[in-house]
Amino acid sequence: MDTQLGGRRPCGAGGAVPVLDSELAREYLPIFYFHPKEPFAPLEVEKFLQNCALYSPQGGLLAEDASDVHNVLQPGAAGVVRLRKGATYPTGDWTRPVIYYHVDRDHRHCAPARPKKEGGPLVTSKRWLSVVYMLFYSYNPHGLFGLGDHIGDLEHVRLLINPDTAQVEWVFTSAHSHEGQYRPFAAHRPPASEAAAEALKDTRGPPIYVACGSHAHYEREGVVRRIFGAGNDRCSGEGTCATPGNAALFDVRERPWYGIHVTVRPRGPELPGAPWWMLACPERQDRAKRLMLKRLAPCCFSNEALSSHSHWGQVDWDARGGYCYRKHEEDLLGAPASPGRRV
Repeated sequence: MDTQLGGRRPCGAGGAVPVLDSELAREYLPIFYFHPKEPFAPLEVEKFLQNCALYSPQGGLLAEDASDVHNVLQPGAAGVVRLRKGATYPTGDWTRPVIYYHVDRDHRHCAPARPKKEGGPLVTSKRWLSVVYMLFYSYNPHGLFGLGDHIGDLEHVRLLINPDTAQVEWVFTSAHSHEGQYRPFAAHRPPASEAAAEALKDTRGPPIYVACGSHAHYEREGVVRRIFGAGNDRCSGEGTCATPGNAALFDVRERPWYGIHVTVRPRGPELPGAPWWMLACPERQDRAKRLMLKRLAPCCFSNEALSSHSHWGQVDWDARGGYCYRKHEEDLLGAPASPGRRV
């Protein structure tokens, strides 16, 4: 089926970009298609933390309810989240999928994509309008014999919008293939089902297909081969989808856990030295801990994915591990990145 994407719905007054961030985020919200067998819907972080206890890095109990995160707001503080005994992983509400967003109206792209035949945005000081969408899941049950299963799964999509045309030009997804690459908007294909494709009429964003269990994001439905076929990602447009009409959108900067540094222990086989770090906020750590973030692989969600703070510069996910990283120590310690410098 040949479906024209984008530009089908007026964007604000006269095709202009909406003034309010909340309106802009909903106007460009991608249609997230979930696999029919996906057990977990994206949900609020607070609902997940209410089922967990918070411990100090040494193992002492900090809070029975990990949603009470105010005791880890101080510089140098950290916590380890574990599911409380007898508690279960909240599965979320399919009628109200939760999506966090962050809008940057003066984005300067200075981390080059690894282009294939589609190309990609080059190192440039060109001004983009960037919208990052984040989906949080309480558990990642990818099912590869328990390997890679973990709690606290955060995935994201970044849209680069041309502010002159108000059109999405590039899309960056947290995928398990072509990591580190932006794909053009045209690379995103509508679902084969005409009924499922109808949802695309209500947005100027692209279709995004969420892999069953792993929650990785892709530009088309089907099977993505991984790990010699043992860890394939499966995507489908025939399940539930998140749309501008049913999604609950929250500005990530307004959430009580925003910028808090928490460690989430995986439930599956734990590889030595590879705890899952979520909601990392390196500027709240002392110098030694901030430097250590560079050596934690491959599970570090850096502050850029959550906030795109200007003093962090602009970085994207490292192709080698799917995590944000900084090449230069001076950047890691807070110096702004210069346009055109690889970070």
